[in-house]
Amino acid sequence: MPWDFWLIFLALGVLLPWRGRARMKKLLAMPHVSSMERLVLYASTIAFQWVAVAVVGWRVWMHGYNAAQLGLLVQDRTRIGIAAVVGAAVIATLQWLNLRRVGRIPVESRGPLQAIAER
Repeated sequence: MPWDFWLIFLALGVLLPWRGRARMKKLLAMPHVSSMERLVLYASTIAFQWVAVAVVGWRVWMHGYNAAQLGLLVQDRTRIGIAAVVGAAVIATLQWLNLRRVGRIPVESRGPLQAIAER
Protein backbone atom coordinates (compact mmCIF):
# COMPACT_ATOMS: atom_id res chain seq x y z
CA MET A 1 0.00 0.00 0.00
CA PRO A 2 1.37 3.46 -0.86
CA TRP A 3 2.81 5.68 1.87
CA ASP A 4 0.18 8.37 1.40
CA PHE A 5 -2.63 5.90 2.14
CA TRP A 6 -0.87 5.03 5.40
CA LEU A 7 -0.64 8.73 6.20
CA ILE A 8 -4.39 9.15 5.59
CA PHE A 9 -5.15 6.13 7.82
CA LEU A 10 -2.88 7.56 10.52
CA ALA A 11 -4.65 10.92 10.37
CA LEU A 12 -8.11 9.35 10.50
CA GLY A 13 -7.23 6.68 13.07
CA VAL A 14 -5.01 8.63 15.48
CA LEU A 15 -5.15 12.39 14.98
CA LEU A 16 -8.90 12.68 14.48
CA PRO A 17 -9.91 10.72 17.64
CA TRP A 18 -7.25 12.54 19.68
CA ARG A 19 -8.52 15.97 18.61
CA GLY A 20 -12.12 14.86 19.03
CA ARG A 21 -11.45 13.77 22.60
CA ALA A 22 -9.78 17.11 23.39
CA ARG A 23 -12.71 18.97 21.85
CA MET A 24 -15.24 16.92 23.87
CA LYS A 25 -13.37 17.66 27.12
CA LYS A 26 -13.50 21.36 26.27
CA LEU A 27 -17.23 21.22 25.51
CA LEU A 28 -18.05 19.25 28.66
CA ALA A 29 -16.09 21.73 30.78
CA MET A 30 -18.32 24.56 29.56
CA PRO A 31 -21.39 25.28 31.71
CA HIS A 32 -23.49 26.03 28.62
CA VAL A 33 -22.94 25.50 24.90
CA SER A 34 -24.47 28.30 22.85
CA SER A 35 -26.15 27.88 19.50
CA MET A 36 -23.30 29.70 17.78
CA GLU A 37 -20.74 27.30 19.29
CA ARG A 38 -22.81 24.36 18.08
CA LEU A 39 -23.04 25.81 14.58
CA VAL A 40 -19.29 26.40 14.50
CA LEU A 41 -18.73 22.81 15.64
CA TYR A 42 -21.07 21.44 12.96
CA ALA A 43 -19.57 23.65 10.24
CA SER A 44 -16.00 22.68 11.09
CA THR A 45 -16.97 19.00 11.13
CA ILE A 46 -18.61 19.26 7.72
CA ALA A 47 -15.66 21.21 6.33
CA PHE A 48 -13.21 18.59 7.62
CA GLN A 49 -15.25 15.78 6.07
CA TRP A 50 -15.23 17.48 2.67
CA VAL A 51 -11.51 18.17 2.90
CA ALA A 52 -10.91 14.52 3.83
CA VAL A 53 -12.99 13.34 0.86
CA ALA A 54 -11.09 15.68 -1.45
CA VAL A 55 -7.69 14.47 -0.20
CA VAL A 56 -8.65 10.80 -0.46
CA GLY A 57 -10.16 11.33 -3.91
CA TRP A 58 -7.06 13.19 -5.07
CA ARG A 59 -4.71 10.48 -3.84
CA VAL A 60 -6.85 7.68 -5.34
CA TRP A 61 -6.96 9.53 -8.67
CA MET A 62 -3.18 10.10 -8.60
CA HIS A 63 -2.60 6.36 -8.11
CA GLY A 64 -4.93 5.54 -11.02
CA TYR A 65 -7.53 3.45 -9.19
CA ASN A 66 -10.78 2.87 -11.06
CA ALA A 67 -14.35 2.44 -9.78
CA ALA A 68 -14.16 -1.37 -9.83
CA GLN A 69 -10.99 -1.37 -7.73
CA LEU A 70 -12.66 0.92 -5.21
CA GLY A 71 -15.76 -1.29 -4.98
CA LEU A 72 -18.05 1.36 -6.45
CA LEU A 73 -19.55 -0.76 -9.23
CA VAL A 74 -22.77 -2.62 -8.53
CA GLN A 75 -22.44 -6.24 -9.65
CA ASP A 76 -25.61 -7.83 -8.25
CA ARG A 77 -28.33 -5.29 -7.44
CA THR A 78 -30.70 -7.82 -5.85
CA ARG A 79 -28.08 -9.14 -3.47
CA ILE A 80 -26.98 -5.63 -2.48
CA GLY A 81 -30.61 -4.57 -1.97
CA ILE A 82 -31.34 -7.53 0.28
CA ALA A 83 -28.16 -6.91 2.27
CA ALA A 84 -29.10 -3.22 2.66
CA VAL A 85 -32.61 -4.02 3.91
CA VAL A 86 -31.39 -6.71 6.32
CA GLY A 87 -28.57 -4.46 7.56
CA ALA A 88 -30.94 -1.53 8.11
CA ALA A 89 -33.40 -3.78 9.97
CA VAL A 90 -30.65 -5.14 12.23
CA ILE A 91 -29.34 -1.65 13.03
CA ALA A 92 -32.86 -0.32 13.69
CA THR A 93 -33.63 -3.27 15.99
CA LEU A 94 -30.38 -2.87 17.92
CA GLN A 95 -30.99 0.88 18.27
CA TRP A 96 -34.52 0.28 19.56
CA LEU A 97 -33.30 -2.32 22.07
CA ASN A 98 -30.54 -0.01 23.27
CA LEU A 99 -32.96 2.90 23.74
CA ARG A 100 -35.19 0.65 25.82
CA ARG A 101 -32.20 -0.48 27.90
CA VAL A 102 -30.97 3.08 28.49
CA GLY A 103 -34.50 4.19 29.37
CA ARG A 104 -34.54 1.70 32.25
CA ILE A 105 -31.27 2.98 33.75
CA PRO A 106 -31.67 5.63 36.48
CA VAL A 107 -30.55 9.11 35.37
CA GLU A 108 -27.79 9.23 38.01
CA SER A 109 -26.22 6.02 36.65
CA ARG A 110 -26.10 6.98 32.97
CA GLY A 111 -22.58 8.39 33.09
CA PRO A 112 -20.85 10.96 30.87
CA LEU A 113 -22.98 10.28 27.78
CA GLN A 114 -25.99 11.73 29.59
CA ALA A 115 -24.13 15.03 30.00
CA ILE A 116 -23.33 15.06 26.29
CA ALA A 117 -26.95 14.29 25.37
CA GLU A 118 -28.25 17.09 27.59
CA ARG A 119 -26.06 19.71 25.90
